[in-house]
Amino acid sequence: MENIIRSYSIGEMANLYFPNAKSNDAARRNLRRWISQNAILRKEVLNISGSHHYTPQQVKLIFEVLGPP
Repeated sequence: MENIIRSYSIGEMANLYFPNAKSNDAARRNLRRWISQNAILRKEVLNISGSHHYTPQQVKLIFEVLGPP
């Protein structure tokens, strides 16, 4: 599957990385933990207070740092 750089909801992105999580909430928590453990992603991605989507620029960075889902 080719990962397209576009806006993704946080839930969509979490489910890409954690498709077998027991719940959507668990997938989101896991992705947030991965992002928070990386200084670059923590600075550039976690500062989206109030947003429920990742921008295409944030998605590109996530794919570059974490690797493709």
